[in-house]
Amino acid sequence: MLPTEGNLIARIVACTLLGLSVILFAWAFLSRLRLVFLGRWENRFDDLRTRFRDFFSFVFAQTRVVREPFAGFIHFFIFWGFIAVAVNNLVFMVAPAWPAFYIPFVSGTAWYALVFDVFVVVVLVAILLAAFRRVVMRPPGPTSSFGAYLILFLIGGLMFTDLVNEGWLISSGAETELVRWMPAGLVAASVYDVLGLGGTAAGFYIYVASWWAHLLMLLGFLVYIPISKHMHLLVCPGNEFFHQLESPGRVVDCEIDDESLEHFGVTRMDEFNWKDLLDLLACVECGRCQDNCPAFNTDKPLSPKEVIVGLRHVLFDDGGRIKKLKGRYDEENIESLVDRDEGLSYDSVWACTNCGACVEHCPISIEHVDKIIGIRRSMVLNEGRLPQEVGPTITGVVRRNNPWNLPEKDRLNWAKGLDVPTVADKPNAEYLYWVGCISSFDERSTKVARAFATLMNKAGVDYAVLGTEEGCCAESFRRIGAEDLFKEKNAANIEKFKEYGVKKVVTTCPHCYNTFKNEYPGLGFELDEVVHHTDMLAGFIADGRLKPEKRVDMAVTFHDSCFLGRFNDIYETPRDIIRAIPGTTLQEMEKNYSKSFCCGAGGGRMWMEEDIGERINLDRARQALATEPDCIAAGCAYCMNMFDDALKEEGVEEAVRFMDVAEILAESVE
Repeated sequence: MLPTEGNLIARIVACTLLGLSVILFAWAFLSRLRLVFLGRWENRFDDLRTRFRDFFSFVFAQTRVVREPFAGFIHFFIFWGFIAVAVNNLVFMVAPAWPAFYIPFVSGTAWYALVFDVFVVVVLVAILLAAFRRVVMRPPGPTSSFGAYLILFLIGGLMFTDLVNEGWLISSGAETELVRWMPAGLVAASVYDVLGLGGTAAGFYIYVASWWAHLLMLLGFLVYIPISKHMHLLVCPGNEFFHQLESPGRVVDCEIDDESLEHFGVTRMDEFNWKDLLDLLACVECGRCQDNCPAFNTDKPLSPKEVIVGLRHVLFDDGGRIKKLKGRYDEENIESLVDRDEGLSYDSVWACTNCGACVEHCPISIEHVDKIIGIRRSMVLNEGRLPQEVGPTITGVVRRNNPWNLPEKDRLNWAKGLDVPTVADKPNAEYLYWVGCISSFDERSTKVARAFATLMNKAGVDYAVLGTEEGCCAESFRRIGAEDLFKEKNAANIEKFKEYGVKKVVTTCPHCYNTFKNEYPGLGFELDEVVHHTDMLAGFIADGRLKPEKRVDMAVTFHDSCFLGRFNDIYETPRDIIRAIPGTTLQEMEKNYSKSFCCGAGGGRMWMEEDIGERINLDRARQALATEPDCIAAGCAYCMNMFDDALKEEGVEEAVRFMDVAEILAESVE
């Protein structure tokens, strides 16, 4: 029974509202969606099998959403409840114009009546929990806005009016066939009966008011979605399907050698790729990125969420003008993205450590880091604008192939007294041990190189080093935005690899490891094997080539390096090494594995001062010290450098050791 039956005016009003709502929805949706096509082309249609697998996992199973259990499962049930009631709501909207409309195998079936009733209640409970979380618990991550509460009200209102409508239809006898499949409807009908409204005129008027309220909320919801952040309901499935399949350690390329380009990096919104712009529409502002951001959590001005929101504001502001330019540059009207929005301040852009926590924890596959690097590139390559303290390190890499500007002849000093062959003397070695700048020149890190070389010698590894011929991988400088320096230095490294026929590389530095494994294929050169020393050492223990026999009695807390863990999924082998050493006990920090907290050195921050908020390395060191360890271990020289400083500042450098896993193993292997 419809309130519009036999009432021409009511039917005309309902049909008019429906028509206007559909037109407004289509206009708003297409207006927003066309902004995505301003972006540069990038092929995201590769490996469709993996994309469809991830699509079903991320969208329908909500596997990324439920990583945060309480909020995640609330969203899970609202999502599936909304899908479950969507059929009924579609029929409800169309019914005034087309009363006979139905969906085959669903409409009017017993199974759907039961599913619908169950999920109406489930969604109502989930909405109440979501409101409790926002109003009472008030987590800092999600953006609190009128729109967020409006959506909760509309969804809750739709579920409530569904029950009111269903209750009257049952109590009045209008619904008889499927009554036994409508448990929630029966409860609602009993309320009518208890109040003496079943089958009465007053009950009918309540039903009519509820029916119109349901229609208005449904159509209002339809119109509101594409003009609010809740556009994510429409674009998130696509965002998940087109997510980056390559390692998160890979930085998007910058065509620095293309002479036809007038600008490098991202100066305006059409210099992002189309997936970057789709990200901006997909963001739901849940705040999980900033909840896990080390910069945000140490009172820096950076919020990955606000970077995305800020870029979305700029996209909406500039979209029409950029479309008219059709790729041309209007120098007078194009300005840097920096400081265009509060979330895009100079300090926020340079606070990023590139740790990837934002990307890892985003439930809808937004790629924050590449956007920040794109903005940095535009400042560095177009304006020569970057933190002052980075200048000397760049000079060192340019002049002497290392950030400390130390003599290249000293690069092999770390190996004095050890039997470490060079490639020049042993050109057919199976592995090139790439020592890296920090393990070659930093006094503390050279001890790691010595420990690892000693262990390789004991294991009988066929290896050699480049020695004074080794260059700098310039990884930090690509992430700072100096793409020209990165490509220049690595072109020289690749030529050196080709000269000596290098096919396999092992390194103690996760930053070098990530460069060779994930960045070199994009530079047109692929190694047969890139190994991190923790993987190699764990393999030697497993096959008996190294036998840790001497006890090393200490409680060890392991710190997961971002470039080792999140970027390359190396979590267990360092722990396997620690577990294999007699006398050691492994204990974990609260923020470990993929939830690990950055040391503060990534994204070029190793070479910058940290004078805003609390120092990230101090925060991380305190997290480790809370486990009361005898030793804090890692597999990264950058992390070692940052932890050493932090432990000294905390005054515990004598009480708590910081060691690479290779050093701990070397103490145990006779």
